[in-house]
Amino acid sequence: MVPHPAALDLPHALVEWVTMLIVTREG
Repeated sequence: MVPHPAALDLPHALVEWVTMLIVTREG
């Protein structure tokens, strides 16, 4: 299976989502 950008895009999007969630909870 050849790795492609999409495989790295998912974890990156997850990190951004978690960061946004933390920032929102921080107020």
